[in-house]
Amino acid sequence: MIPVTVTPFLRHRLLRLLAFCAWAAAPLADAAEDAVAAYRRAYACLASNRLEEAAALFAQAAAATNGEAQAAARLGQGEALYRAQHWSEAESAYRALLAHSPNSPYAARALYARGFAEYKRGRLPEALATLSGFLARYPDHALAASAVSATGTLARALAAQAARDESEKLRRALAEIEALSRDSARARQTVSAVQAFLSEHPGHPQAAALRDLAAACAIKAKDPALTVDACRDCLTNRAVDARSSGLRIELAQSLDALGRHAEAAEAFAAVGTPEANVRCAELLFKSGRTAEALARASALRKRLAPADAALASRAGLVAGDCLAAQAKWEEAERVYLEVDVLLGDRAFQPVALERLADLYGKWGRTAEETRTRDELRRRYPNATQATDKH
Repeated sequence: MIPVTVTPFLRHRLLRLLAFCAWAAAPLADAAEDAVAAYRRAYACLASNRLEEAAALFAQAAAATNGEAQAAARLGQGEALYRAQHWSEAESAYRALLAHSPNSPYAARALYARGFAEYKRGRLPEALATLSGFLARYPDHALAASAVSATGTLARALAAQAARDESEKLRRALAEIEALSRDSARARQTVSAVQAFLSEHPGHPQAAALRDLAAACAIKAKDPALTVDACRDCLTNRAVDARSSGLRIELAQSLDALGRHAEAAEAFAAVGTPEANVRCAELLFKSGRTAEALARASALRKRLAPADAALASRAGLVAGDCLAAQAKWEEAERVYLEVDVLLGDRAFQPVALERLADLYGKWGRTAEETRTRDELRRRYPNATQATDKH
């Protein structure tokens, strides 16, 4: 509790005020006498703790006079109201004194007391500002030490309140994210909520779990662009663990779906599995990086055959396509034939034959092209080939 040291004005002030009121002209004498009488009764009530009466009498005295006497009456009114725990009314009395008599000898005490009235009302920022203003204006005042102590207490209280408010804000935000995540139809909203939260609180203890949640929701939403952002954010801000490979695959597939083939190739390369490496080679070719695609596909073809004929066949098709794109007809022919004859994976044999027929057409060997297409129809009458299997 901040100590309150608002004390009654000294009795010798009363004599000074009575003398001050004596200047009034004859027509005002009665009003001046009424003010003095009200002032005396108010002081007596204040001294005997009859606070409500004291406040009313001080208000009467303030209304019937002006200048320093009025300021003293308003200070007494404020003190009576303060001691009666009428914080708002006390603050108003102090404000009235400061507004009408800013240079009064009572202004310092009124400013100090207003700060405590604001504190009692729970207006801590205003109380801190008022008492700090008091210290700036009256650094050598007798009440300065008490004001210094009070400002320290207020600053700590405000910091604690700010911490509680921030904690509650975080709790509500996390609860909202959790509620959104339970509704599969609101997966995109969940990702947006997580992103907004992490932009404000990047170092939050639950940041890693929230990034995982955002990635999972983006994948659930089947939104490639959202998935790319969420997976990249997750991978960038986490240590490599068991989930990293799955996130890289989702990232690569989403980049591929967006037509960002070169980026997808790099993402598949980071996955590191044989299938991901083959897909990397396919996408390098698709993105026009033919030399890189050929080097990777050729190495994979040799490494995978014959243990994994399907992947070796896919790598062989990429190598053949790269060689054909470079007009290396004989080398491309040899690779396509290897896929068809040596590797012999039935899923890719018809693809290899069609690529071979296309190769012969570009090479100008029309007879071989016709013969190869006839063989394709004979061996795979129900197969529907595509010119691009990557």
